[in-house]
Amino acid sequence: MRTVNEITDPAQLLDFAQSKRLLQFSSGQTLGDTTALLYHIIVLADKNMPIKAYLDLVRQIQANAQRARCFEDEFTLAVAFLDLEVSKLGAITYLKGESPDYKETKRNRALLDTSDESVLKNLSAGLTRPNEERGSVEMGMIEAAHKRMGKLIDLHNAMPEVVRRLNDGATKLDVMREIKVGIMRERLTLTDYDTISRMARREKLISFRNRQKDPANNYELRADNHQRVRAVADRLGITPRRALNKILDDFWAITDKHRELGPANAAPEAARKD
Repeated sequence: MRTVNEITDPAQLLDFAQSKRLLQFSSGQTLGDTTALLYHIIVLADKNMPIKAYLDLVRQIQANAQRARCFEDEFTLAVAFLDLEVSKLGAITYLKGESPDYKETKRNRALLDTSDESVLKNLSAGLTRPNEERGSVEMGMIEAAHKRMGKLIDLHNAMPEVVRRLNDGATKLDVMREIKVGIMRERLTLTDYDTISRMARREKLISFRNRQKDPANNYELRADNHQRVRAVADRLGITPRRALNKILDDFWAITDKHRELGPANAAPEAARKD
């Protein structure tokens, strides 16, 4: 993928677009807007997702902002200019995400040569087909990609507020409880919080955690508690260490809630086992 400096050079983008005789664009402004939007989306994307889903999202953002919506040729020019990885698996064309969190989810993909103008024209032509006319598998993948990318954008939009609250002294539990994301104003999950933290560290908004271990931070669980932690870890698909911390986070949240309600409503202290 091109560097940020190259992407923000309108003259370079215009020269590139004019060199592709088979592809047309309505204006340099719309082409530049489309390229910038696609760049901001692709650096958040962490999987291979149908290229049509990216086009849908770019157009939706442009429509919401009352800006000119891009044509298929303009979107394809943006893909080629950014030098993104385009591939096919079966009948579905994919665009590779460029997030550092990227995970390979579609192996054995056949890469397309986006330096070939004929390939680009065929790619543009394929984008004209409405989602409703595509196969059920591709439609399902497009819908899943819409949700995934929408969630990543919502988390990125919430990042400045998360960083501000942390800098003000809020704990992770405070942030997860108080900050809402998306149209549905949903609370952050632990996975959401971790994703935002990684985004913020990459953008140098927060520092990387000090990995030096406290020598006293070494506990041995009873066998029955260890088995219960392992069961939670298996159910959530996370490590036992993270599962134990989640269990403790939930416990402290309940304890804090009881404290807010007052001693009259607090649950009696559980008897300790040796």
